[in-house]
Amino acid sequence: YYSGGNMRQWCQDKDATARLVAAHKVAEAVRFLHAHGVLHRDLKPENIVFKGDAPDATPALCDFDLSVSTIETAERTMQRGTPLYLAPESTPSTASDVFALGVTLLDVMICDGDQERLRQTLAPGGCKIEALKRVRGELGRRTKDAELAALISSMLAPEPAERLVAAAV
Repeated sequence: YYSGGNMRQWCQDKDATARLVAAHKVAEAVRFLHAHGVLHRDLKPENIVFKGDAPDATPALCDFDLSVSTIETAERTMQRGTPLYLAPESTPSTASDVFALGVTLLDVMICDGDQERLRQTLAPGGCKIEALKRVRGELGRRTKDAELAALISSMLAPEPAERLVAAAV
């Protein structure tokens, strides 16, 4: 039990700075997982919980049901997770976790944790290449923070090789 609820609940009354600090801590947790050979495969606001409701509450990743070792073979591992947060490629990788983290940042930083707004932004049925190109092009207009827009855009690159690694996030 985490009294702060999940990230979608927690972020509702928090300013951009508090959300960004929390997102940084989550990115550090994802970096740690990847450094230890683990893919989460279902990163999203509902799988990030907070120890309290304060703006500086500590987040924690949860729901490791779909997690796998990075040394699993493609034959034994297929892309799973929540469709709205899935990367376009079919084989899970550290890059697909970074993509899901990018959608999570888009969700809580740009769409204010409003899942319906996120769904409308990314188009029904999940993240398609055309929608990604459109969203990446619009990020600069959706936020006054150019660095945040560039960060999220690089995390949502359609090609896995073009995305940042978790340590760079």
